[in-house]
Amino acid sequence: AETLRLDALKKILSPDYYEKVLATPEGVQDISNCLRNVFGWAVTAGEVDTFVFEISFNVFIEDKKMLERLRENDSQSYQTLVTTFLKANEHGYWVTNSQNPTNLRRLLVDEWRKSGSLSLTSMGRSSSDGLSSSRHGAGLSSSRHG
Repeated sequence: AETLRLDALKKILSPDYYEKVLATPEGVQDISNCLRNVFGWAVTAGEVDTFVFEISFNVFIEDKKMLERLRENDSQSYQTLVTTFLKANEHGYWVTNSQNPTNLRRLLVDEWRKSGSLSLTSMGRSSSDGLSSSRHGAGLSSSRHG
């Protein structure tokens, strides 16, 4: 399990990996799945530091060119990626400033307006619940993981 966890972390944080995978038709889905796996390990083992989500956020969301690339290549996987960040924050595995979750929710609303559909079912949430504010608060003062 440790080897799989380290492999996923190495992939999601490696420019060589994500640039190579984005050159394939399934690239955005692969990145989204990788982040979901990292989130899964955070939930089940509690062994993912919050900085992993922060760095991933900076790479895939804060970089506007990358963000647009993901959205244009695979809207559904892009939405799942955004939703995974929101879930990680909501459950306290990603501690970040309060603006980042707000911006993520805005991205989902913007995507819905552009495409006419919102794909949050892969996270087991209804679209209205997925856009609600965090029950645990976005600005947690302490991290359970570092």
